[in-house]
Amino acid sequence: TSSHKEREDGKKRDSEMKNFGHCASSEKSIHVKSEDVDIPMPDLEPVKDTESRDMDSRKQEEEAEQARLKEAEEEAAKKKRAEEEEQERRRLEAEEAKKREEELARKAAEERKRQEEEAKQRKEQEERERREAVQREEEEKKKRLEEEKKRKAEEERRQREEEERLHREQLEREAAEEARRQREEEERKERERRE
Repeated sequence: TSSHKEREDGKKRDSEMKNFGHCASSEKSIHVKSEDVDIPMPDLEPVKDTESRDMDSRKQEEEAEQARLKEAEEEAAKKKRAEEEEQERRRLEAEEAKKREEELARKAAEERKRQEEEAKQRKEQEERERREAVQREEEEKKKRLEEEKKRKAEEERRQREEEERLHREQLEREAAEEARRQREEEERKERERRE
């Protein structure tokens, strides 16, 4: 587009130069005839035209440079935004990952604590049941001993009563026998006396 514009500008300048030369010739002949001392210098016009072209070219270059710089700045800003967004995304991902790890650690700690508490309760329950079993066994043993002692005492009492009964019966029999002998002896003496 810039080269096309330069070609168009060149054509325009060539046309202007031709017209200018023609006008200058007319003006020169007129001035010569009128003997005008203010003689124009057409040789200076191409220099001005070249300077104008150079200024236009520099302006275009500056504008192109500014456009390039602006594009580069926009690209850099875009890249920076993308990097910042990527950093923010990574930061959020890291934060989420940290939260997940903390949540997993918290749940693991809770589960470990729950298992430890259950194990403690089981141990306490087993210990309590063991103590109760020992206590029951001791009570049952004590009860058996008391029952055995009571049974023996009852047996000894019955045996003693039986022995006492037998002894009384023996004494009664002996007394009856003695009374019978005495009676028989008295009866014998009474018979002898009568005879």
